[in-house]
Amino acid sequence: YLFNLWQRMRSFTRYDICVQILSLFFLLVCCRVIFLQLPSSSCIQDRRSQFLNEIFSYDGIGNGIKRRDAFITGKISYERKAPLLIGIPTVYRSYKNKTTFYLDRTIKSLIEPLSKEDKRQVNILVVLADTEENKKRFIYQKLNDLFPNEIRSGLIGMIGIPKRFYLPLHDLTPTFNDTSERMYWRSKQSLDYAFIFQYVQNLCDYYLQIEDDVLANDQYFDTIMEDINRLNNARNKEPVIFKGEKETRLKHKPWVISEYYKMGFIGRLIPAHYLDVFAGFFKVFYNELPVDWGYPYMLDIMDPGFSEHRLHVSLFTHIGKISSSIGT
Repeated sequence: YLFNLWQRMRSFTRYDICVQILSLFFLLVCCRVIFLQLPSSSCIQDRRSQFLNEIFSYDGIGNGIKRRDAFITGKISYERKAPLLIGIPTVYRSYKNKTTFYLDRTIKSLIEPLSKEDKRQVNILVVLADTEENKKRFIYQKLNDLFPNEIRSGLIGMIGIPKRFYLPLHDLTPTFNDTSERMYWRSKQSLDYAFIFQYVQNLCDYYLQIEDDVLANDQYFDTIMEDINRLNNARNKEPVIFKGEKETRLKHKPWVISEYYKMGFIGRLIPAHYLDVFAGFFKVFYNELPVDWGYPYMLDIMDPGFSEHRLHVSLFTHIGKISSSIGT
């Protein structure tokens, strides 16, 4: 073989040899680039393990809560950061021993308007907020049966809230003349939201919260993405004067929250870097104020320079007949 190769090389011109050498060099460079750009399976596993072992919150006695304590399924986060993450806290609903389920319609309304390119810009995170494992399993199995491809692709992910995260929820001092059942429900809801905000704050650029019994209109994604660009551009064009002790300086007016539904905490869009502030506020006042009553106070406390954007046309329609708060 070597002799034949030597004989063939003798017939090559100098030009042919140069072309062969350059071709070989180019091939080696391409191979090196490809191998450098494609992460190995062990590298992916390392990133996944690092992500799951990250402590993102703490329980009532100061013990760390790792992502693996909440993670159920999905590719959300450790592979890429989402420009927009939609969070849907959900609980099992039943009335007169009959199960009621709206979540499938909610998710379909979010997915159907999305183009292939849009799906690269958004993740949907379903948060199983029941404390009973059998109720979590019911919703988990239901979604796996209905959206296997979306879960497999990472468009949809699921997490659960560990019981040890919750602060005391029983025998709370009533506020607003609420019953003990109502106090439990709304105090737990505040902690649910705090948990979600802490979990997703490093996983996205913007976070949109909705409920599990609403329908999104066909233009929701385009409207929100256009709003994000418009609000960010407006911030850079509308300086606000702040008077300090020594000088008057210009500071651009940031936006903290944008609203896309008239009631509750449905359709609230928050820049990810403010999520930790919201989480801390909800956790501190979890048994004092309902979520939708509390956050306007938080905005006032933060700084009068912060702004709140209200949309006059709602992007969501509430369809739930059986409330998650039934009996409270």
